[in-house]
Amino acid sequence: MKRFVNGLTSITIVMVLALLLVSVSCITINMPSDEDQQKPAATEDQTTPADTPAVSLPDQQADATPSADNPPPFPVVGAFSVSPDIMEAGESSTLSWSVEDATTVAINQGIGNVALSGSRTVSPAATTTYTLTATNASGSSYASTQVVVTSTPAADLPVIHSFVADPEIVFTGNSSILSWSVSNATSIEISPGIGEVDAAGSATVTPGTTTSYTLLASNAAGWRSQTITVSVTSIMFKPPVVLVPMFYSDLVVEYLKFEDAKLKYRIKNQGTGNAGAFKTVLTIDGTIEDTRSISGLNAGTSTSEYSISFLCFSPKTVIVTADSGGAISESDETNNKLKKIFCD
Repeated sequence: MKRFVNGLTSITIVMVLALLLVSVSCITINMPSDEDQQKPAATEDQTTPADTPAVSLPDQQADATPSADNPPPFPVVGAFSVSPDIMEAGESSTLSWSVEDATTVAINQGIGNVALSGSRTVSPAATTTYTLTATNASGSSYASTQVVVTSTPAADLPVIHSFVADPEIVFTGNSSILSWSVSNATSIEISPGIGEVDAAGSATVTPGTTTSYTLLASNAAGWRSQTITVSVTSIMFKPPVVLVPMFYSDLVVEYLKFEDAKLKYRIKNQGTGNAGAFKTVLTIDGTIEDTRSISGLNAGTSTSEYSISFLCFSPKTVIVTADSGGAISESDETNNKLKKIFCD
C-alpha cells in the first residue's frame, strides 16, 4: 500500500510539471525593437508635417483700412462757394461744393445731407450764411459762404478778395496763419480774438479746439462777411502701407499773356498723378484780382483758359499761383508761380 501511494505522488508531480511547461510556452513577451524605442509615443496634440496648418501671412494692405489705431484723414472741403453772392430779393443763387474723405456732408439752412460734390439753387429772402459740415470717423471740417440780399448795387459794397487759413487742420498746440485781402471797406474785423485789422494782412492763431473765424467788412452801403474754420485734432494718423509706386501731380502755369484788353492764363498738371481740389490766385502789384477754385485736374491735362479785364496804362507786375495755399502734394513745389511785367 505504501508503494502505491508513493507511485501516485510521483505521477501527480510529473503532471503538474507538464502543465506548468505548457502554460509557460503560451506566454508571449513583446520586447520593443530598436526602431520602436526611437519612435516617441503619439499624443493627441502631436501632428505630422502633412497635418500642420498653413501659416497665413498678414495682409500688408490691412494697415490702409481705417480703424481705431489707423483713423482716416480729416475731411477736406475743396470748395464751397455761391454765385452770385449778391442778389435782390426774389432772385436765385447757386451753391457749389466739392468734398473729399467724408462719410457725410450736410448744409444748414434747411438743405440737409448732400453728396460729396454738387450744386443747389437757393432763393433766400434776406442775407444768409450757409455752412457746410463734412464728417468722418476722425472729426468734422467746416466751410461757410454768404449770399447778400440787398437793393444796394453790388459795386458799392465791400469786396472780400480772399480769407484763408493755412493749414486748415492743426494738431493740438500748433498754429495756423489767417490771411486776408479786402477792398472798399471802412471797417474790417475778425472774430473771435483778433479784432480790427487792415485791408490786407495775416495773423497767427493757436486755437485750443476747432474754431470758426469770421471776417466782417463794412462801409456806408452795407457789409459782407466770410467764415473759415481751423480744425484741431490730437489724432496721429498712421500712414497706410503702400504697395504700388507713388504718382505725384505737378501744377504749373502753362501761360500768362495780355491780349484783347484781358489777362489770360491757364493751369496744367504736367505730373504723373491726378490732382485734387486746389485754388489759383492772380495778383497785380501784390493785390489779389482773381481767384479760381478748381475741383481737380487729371495728369497731363489743362484747365480752360481764365481771363480778367486789364487796362494797360503803366507797368504792372502780374503773378499767377497755380496752387495757392499748397493743398496739393507735388513732385516739384517750386514751379507753381509765373511772374510777368506788362505795359512797361
